[in-house]
Amino acid sequence: METSTAAQIIEHATAFGCDFAEVFLEDRFLDDVRARDEQIVKVSSGRDIGAGIRVVHDGRTGFAHTADVTYEGLLRTFAAAAGAAGLRGAGMLLGVRRQASHAHLITGVPSYDAVDLKDTLRAAREAARGVSDTVDRVGLTVLSSVRRVAVLNSTGTHSSYETRSDRYVVEVTAAGYGRRETAMEAPGWTSGSAQLDLPVMCDAATTAARRSVRLLTAREAPVGDLPVVFAAGAGGVLFHEACGHGLEADLVARGASGYAGLLDSPVASPMVTLVDDGRLDSAWGSQLFDDEGEPTSRHTLIREGALVGFLDARHRPGARGDSGGSARRENYRHLPMPRMNNTFMLPGKDSPESLIRDTEYGIYCTQLGGGSVNTVTGEFSFAVTEGYLIERGEVTHPLTTFQLVGNGPATLRSIDAVANDFALWPGICGKDRQSVPVTAGQPTLRVRQMTIAGGARG
Repeated sequence: METSTAAQIIEHATAFGCDFAEVFLEDRFLDDVRARDEQIVKVSSGRDIGAGIRVVHDGRTGFAHTADVTYEGLLRTFAAAAGAAGLRGAGMLLGVRRQASHAHLITGVPSYDAVDLKDTLRAAREAARGVSDTVDRVGLTVLSSVRRVAVLNSTGTHSSYETRSDRYVVEVTAAGYGRRETAMEAPGWTSGSAQLDLPVMCDAATTAARRSVRLLTAREAPVGDLPVVFAAGAGGVLFHEACGHGLEADLVARGASGYAGLLDSPVASPMVTLVDDGRLDSAWGSQLFDDEGEPTSRHTLIREGALVGFLDARHRPGARGDSGGSARRENYRHLPMPRMNNTFMLPGKDSPESLIRDTEYGIYCTQLGGGSVNTVTGEFSFAVTEGYLIERGEVTHPLTTFQLVGNGPATLRSIDAVANDFALWPGICGKDRQSVPVTAGQPTLRVRQMTIAGGARG
């Protein structure tokens, strides 16, 4: 990406004496294909190009964004950001004329081939229908995004990176026993090409089909306080939402986290070590640099139950000078903030089977849906969209959707067994009206006691 024009803007900012200035250039290309059974019902492609400029002066931050990445467009945007930061005189630059220059756009971005796509859709549908003759409908969404970014700032940062992300969202509906049930599987990853991954898509279709078929004979969950075993990867979203957000430094700084003031204190079971890794190979939330141009890395947040760190952005007001690598923004229209990338709990030593075998009566959770969390108190409620009863150390009956209600820190402290397996869950994380791709994960683990709500009352 050509950045000479952005460099000129940084030179202007330095000449005007601002404390900090940053130009964030972004060029994004998106493919979105949707199908029902073997019929493609939507194909769309789009491109979004622009720049966000941040100026800090005397502790005041100004921010403005534009889709005009010419010299004149960036100059006008800088003047607006500088004015919002209280920097006087920047508007005089608007009379300065230079030769127009554009940031280079992404070239040669491959789209999916329609013939290959139809063949892949057919294979996915056949994989789902091969599970059971109760499979009635197969829906598929294929999302592919190429994001090219360059970040320049007045401290000398000049970073650029390109990330390609792909995701398949497979929804399968089964009909039988007077019921219709729909289940979803949505793998996502970063990659280097637009090739359709047939095995991944077929595996997702098979998994979603099995889930929907099982739901046809599901019974209501018992209500009350019970042990809960989370299958590998299945509890990732709960720990991401109920615990991870509270470890983001901006929420800690403004008193919106229950972990404020607890650094170096025990906050979880000694079995828990929680990390965030922005460079985890091929993971949905990975990228080489964060959205301030800082290299991403591996951060240990909780080590053997003790809180040892927070996720931060280097240029967040009040941030420590050595922090950074976790600044993210949805796109050039937003300021960056501390965010999770790939957040996961490290494996333990027990076998997954032993956790179930040692549970006399409880719940086995294999997929979580949506939920809500209060980051200050840690209180949460999440839907279990695939769960099973554990009776006498064996997984027995599938259960209809029910709610898990609890407290994030209390849940971390109540983990009493951790297995030696591991799996990841890709998803979209929302915070302060910004959404970014993330991955969460954990090994199979057991929480000593959680509240089950929304099921059957005994």
